[in-house]
Parts: sequence; structure tokens; C-alpha cells
Amino acid sequence: MWREFTLDLESELIIELRSKAGPAGSSSLPIINALEVLRESMQTPGMAGPGPLWLNERNPERTEVLKLSNLRDLPFGGRLEFRVPKGIKVECPAAGKLEMEPGKRLELPVTFIGSDEAPAGPLEVVAALIDGSGATTVKRPISVEWLGKLERQVLRGGTRCVRQEPRQELWNRRMQPNLHWESLDVSRGFRSENDGGAATSYVWFHFPQELRNRDLKNVRLHLHRLPTAARLLSTVSSDVTAGPQPWGAISRLSGPPWPDWNKVNYGNLPRSSGEAVPLAPSGPDPQEVSAAIPGKLAPTDEAPDLYLAIEPSGIPGTTYWTERSPDPRRAPGLVIDYLPAAADN
Repeated sequence: MWREFTLDLESELIIELRSKAGPAGSSSLPIINALEVLRESMQTPGMAGPGPLWLNERNPERTEVLKLSNLRDLPFGGRLEFRVPKGIKVECPAAGKLEMEPGKRLELPVTFIGSDEAPAGPLEVVAALIDGSGATTVKRPISVEWLGKLERQVLRGGTRCVRQEPRQELWNRRMQPNLHWESLDVSRGFRSENDGGAATSYVWFHFPQELRNRDLKNVRLHLHRLPTAARLLSTVSSDVTAGPQPWGAISRLSGPPWPDWNKVNYGNLPRSSGEAVPLAPSGPDPQEVSAAIPGKLAPTDEAPDLYLAIEPSGIPGTTYWTERSPDPRRAPGLVIDYLPAAADN
């Protein structure tokens, strides 16, 4: 049986299958044999901007590419403009009057320039296409952060998710394609505490030589939700009222020695120590969450590693990308801001 739907879309398309009889439950997930999505026409021009970027006193300028396209049947005539916050300047030779014939694609260099007038924290630059009538046809936020004297590195590390056996079986046998290799689950259960659907995840990072014995000013863990798996959890637990904070919390593991993951299961999870810091949405991407690393962090040659537990805070919880994400920017990252050594200046 085929069903056909015609939709006008202004943002991403989300297709969610639910049972007419009520909650499907983990043993009777919806089954779909084929799905075809056809794009009949584009109603507005397209725009894709760079991901989050940062500037500092050593490198106050950065040039990125803004991609524009006009896949409509009609030409576009209007202008490109940028709305910038205090302390940030944008230079783009193509800004101002802009025309694109049908099928036209453009890649425009855009230079972002920061200064000490910029306030602390992520700022938002908005790129917008304005048509001939003065209406905004498309706009995209671009996250820009001014670090001042600080330098920044982003580390990528390893990941591991430990699930209760029923949840592991669900991921292994009932999901096609199998996504459990790509997901970090954090959940207290499908519908109740430890009902077979609980999961805890772990991430770890190795500090390179240049970041040891440094004055680390700000260290945060950044995670990206895996929307497909997260929505599957929501479907399985559709009769559960989600808590106010489903993102989980991070805490540190004591070590070395560190866990031997070949011997870890849900019955002998590694113990965390110290405070737990809740994860919370951060930045313009609604799928991104972050949290400051708890406790004092001082990596040395003798102790260059950091192991973190991502502990569940609700039912059904949520799901994040692992280091196997096809987009490296969605993989877990440890964002480190630090003062350069005197010899670096």
C-alpha cells in the first residue's frame, strides 16, 4: 500500500511513524518498507553558511565561504546583507545588490573581523537575502565568538555506550539500518526506571603535549543530538511525559587506571566522582548541548587523559552522535580555551 502526501516546507522535514492503537512499545516498532521523498520545486533561494567560528587577538580575521543558490524557475533580484553585533565586522565584496538566474549557484568569500569591543560569549551574525519588495526571503545565523587573548583547541576522543540488555537487543535486531554504533544513549528507561531501556555513555580525551601544564581558562564538552535515534526513543516511550531536562549530566571518572571496556556491562558501570554538571542547549544549533567540565582540570605528562560519564537525567532521555559521526563537527568535542605561553607570543 502506498500513501502520497504533498507538503509545503519552510524548514526541515520530519517524518514520524506512530501506531493508531497508541504507544507502539519497544517490541512492536512501526515497520516501513520504502520511503521516497521527491522535491517538486523550490519556493525560495538557498543559503548555507559556515559553522561556528572564533577569533582572537592573534588571528582577528577569518575568511569563510557563504553558499547561495537559486533553484527556482524565476530569477532572483535583490540584495545580500549582514546584520552584525557590536565588535564584529563583516566584509563581503558581493554584499549589496545581487542577481541570480534560475539554476545559479554562488560561493562568496566572507571575512569576519573581531575586536575587543565584542562582548564575551558566542555572538550571532545574520546573513539575509532581501528581494526586490524588501521582504527577507532567506536568512541564516552564523555563530562568531571573540576570545581576546585566549587560544582555542578542540579535541576529538573516544566514546562508549553501555545499555541494558533489552535496549541493546532492540538496537541490534530491530533497527535497520543499525544505528547503535553511531549513538551515545542516555536514558533511565523506556517508560520507568531500569525497565530494560536504561543506558549510560562515556567519552574520553587525550591532551596533547602542548596543552599539558597550561593555564586552562574554559573547558567544555560539546555534544550533538542524533535526531533520528532520539525520535525513535520518543516513539517507543510515547506515553511518558518527558522531564524538563532530558539532556543528561556529565561527571568525571577517577583514574588511572581507566575502565577496560571489554569487561564493562550495565551491571558494573564505572563509578564517577565529584559533582555532576547538567548538559544544556548552547549556540544557534538546536541540536547542540554543552557543559563545563567539573572540578579542576590540570593535565600533565603523568596524567594526560580525561574520562567523562554522560549520565541520564530522565525518561526516555536522548541520544548523541559518537566519534563515528559522518560530520566531524557533530562528534563529541572538548573545547579548550587557554592562555598562550610567554614563548608563544
